[in-house]
Amino acid sequence: MFSFVSILKYNFSYLIIIVVAFLVACSQEKEPDAHKIIGEAVTAHGGDNYKQGVITFRQGSSIYRLLRHDDAFVYSRTSTDAVGQRVHDVLRNSGFTRTINDIEQELSEKEEQEYSVDLQALVDLVLLPYGLSSAALKKEYLGEALVNEEPYYKVRIVTEGEGKAHREYVCWFHKRRHVLEYVANAIAEDNNGRYFRKAVNAREEGGIRFQDYIDYSAPTSLPLERYDKAFEAGKLESVSEIVLQDIQVGQLPQL
Repeated sequence: MFSFVSILKYNFSYLIIIVVAFLVACSQEKEPDAHKIIGEAVTAHGGDNYKQGVITFRQGSSIYRLLRHDDAFVYSRTSTDAVGQRVHDVLRNSGFTRTINDIEQELSEKEEQEYSVDLQALVDLVLLPYGLSSAALKKEYLGEALVNEEPYYKVRIVTEGEGKAHREYVCWFHKRRHVLEYVANAIAEDNNGRYFRKAVNAREEGGIRFQDYIDYSAPTSLPLERYDKAFEAGKLESVSEIVLQDIQVGQLPQL
């Protein structure tokens, strides 16, 4: 018969095996998937509501109108220049056009790229995180982070392109709410094209989450993924705000 001590040793050994197996299983758990994190964020921000419809809003002195039908889009910006002329920019799948006082302008390739990238950048920010799930973008999970005692997943996204079209983002998605609350960005050829943005004043219109952003200065010597630590340490200075006003979401015009 087994003695009490033998039974105790056996049970203790068995317990150690279970604990070791549990620890090994935990260590082998897959890290969160960047594609899944972004997909959950898109759902939390509006999901299918992004795919079709018309969004209009005012940002600064410019009026924006975004039309989407799945992969087809027409984005426009209307503003007034320094001498009172009406400037109307339109970016669609087929290219970019600018009219001044309803007269189409002849643009150089450099001008066309500069104006279209500028318009696209604001549109992309407004529609974040929609678009980040595109298979054309490179995505990398960077780990977890605490910002102001809130838990986040950190993901790097890289858009391939030439000049200012080549951008790198690092996004902080809340672990429980799945929403995007911080984003850092760098433009490949522009050392001044770096920023860290904090989302504020979140609200919903037409089933889509819209956010304003506070822009913070971003040192070029610091990797994007470390901007959260610099922000928490109070080393980033607020320099501007991006505020959306008069937001409206509607259906596409009937043909």
